[in-house]
Amino acid sequence: MKLNFSSKGKARKAADRSDLAAGRGKLARARSQISQAVGGVLTTLTNTERAAGAHTDRLREVLSRDRALAAVRPSAPLEPAAVPAPSRPAAAASEERPQVVQHEPIRTRTMARLLAAQGYRQRALAIYTELLTNAGADAALRAEADALRSRSAPA
Repeated sequence: MKLNFSSKGKARKAADRSDLAAGRGKLARARSQISQAVGGVLTTLTNTERAAGAHTDRLREVLSRDRALAAVRPSAPLEPAAVPAPSRPAAAASEERPQVVQHEPIRTRTMARLLAAQGYRQRALAIYTELLTNAGADAALRAEADALRSRSAPA
């Protein structure tokens, strides 16, 4: 039996070779694209590892510093020592003007009203006293202070 390669067979072989060459070209382009993508991913991973390494080094540094600080014991107590209050007769203490319990950064009529409304009558009276010292002729201010004194007076 003899195989006959007619012109159709030759054309078919040529088409197959052409398809094979085209397939190889597509395969080569796909390999190139995959290679570029993998290269990009590897670059990203490398950069991420470097950044993570820098952060890890910084965290280790801070942790070691914190441990060193925690190991240090203060030589003196951190709280101030209690100072005994001077003794005064009860009658003299009640006649004195109200003292500022703590330093009030805002000493205005509005702050005195707020403190009085919140129940801090002594602090409010101290502010009123200071305001009356500076502007003693203000009758409304004096009336507010007197009203607060009458509410805070023991019954």
